[in-house]
Amino acid sequence: MKKFMILNGYDAGAPSSVSRAAAFFKKSWPEDEPEQCLLLCPDEDTAVKLAGRIPWNRITAVIKAIYDPEPLLALLARETTADRLYLFGDDPDSAGLAARLYGRCGGSSCIGVCAAEQENEQLFFRKRVYSHHMEARFLARKLPCFVSLAKGLPPDTETGYTHPAPNILVLEDENAENEISFLENSKENSLETAKLLVAGGNGAGGPEGLACLQELAACMDAGFGVSKPAAMGGWAPLSSVIGISGISAAPKLCIAAGISGAAAFFAGIEKSGVILAVNTDPEAPIMRLADAVVQGDYKEILPELIRLIRQDRSLS
Repeated sequence: MKKFMILNGYDAGAPSSVSRAAAFFKKSWPEDEPEQCLLLCPDEDTAVKLAGRIPWNRITAVIKAIYDPEPLLALLARETTADRLYLFGDDPDSAGLAARLYGRCGGSSCIGVCAAEQENEQLFFRKRVYSHHMEARFLARKLPCFVSLAKGLPPDTETGYTHPAPNILVLEDENAENEISFLENSKENSLETAKLLVAGGNGAGGPEGLACLQELAACMDAGFGVSKPAAMGGWAPLSSVIGISGISAAPKLCIAAGISGAAAFFAGIEKSGVILAVNTDPEAPIMRLADAVVQGDYKEILPELIRLIRQDRSLS
């Protein structure tokens, strides 16, 4: 099994993150080295500095002045092969890239890994679960495998590695004026404190299916979150995950659409004042757990609710 490291040089903590990724690899596979180390960086100077924290020589820097995951994901997806483990760093953008690349390429994925173990031909990962109260062991059943690291792992004790200049691949910023920047939610607008919440899940079928729910959240001035499977599919940021492995919310009203209502998700919304579930499956767990239910396709039902909300606001 070939191993491929993809490290984010845009994050402010990139030097430490790269050092922790190198230490993780050396501990997990002391007799091995990555087939390639890929540095995602805004400029060549950053790439050279970060390369000094990598103990191996096969380093390629992908240079793009403005961070934009889409062209990076397109590049990575083209290079993905079924015999590799892809190891990402411990910052949020790296976790998002790992999850979204898995969504595009298939295989298997594990986010927030704190240890790796290889037994014969089987690859296992350990990660902290249930609010870090327990540690679980997961088997990577299929390659390619996309993994991001947990925060707080020990850094490499060695620094200042000397290499030839890394290979450079430049991605042009042709659409720089259309770049989207994501800002941290303020405490007042965070999902934890939102008074209204709209949540979507696997029933959306993909990112396009979440557009209606995001539109509803926007016109209600509500928070928007997703179930973990939806985020792992790359349909929404990992920071929007609701449930045991994400955010616990307590809004006055939660509209859950296209969500089965598994226990791991429901734990994140059970403190809501009122839960309204919209689902085509009358047997879905959310339909018996919610305070009110609508059986039907939310993509047909919610546009009318959006229209009424906007109509009411235009009259007020």
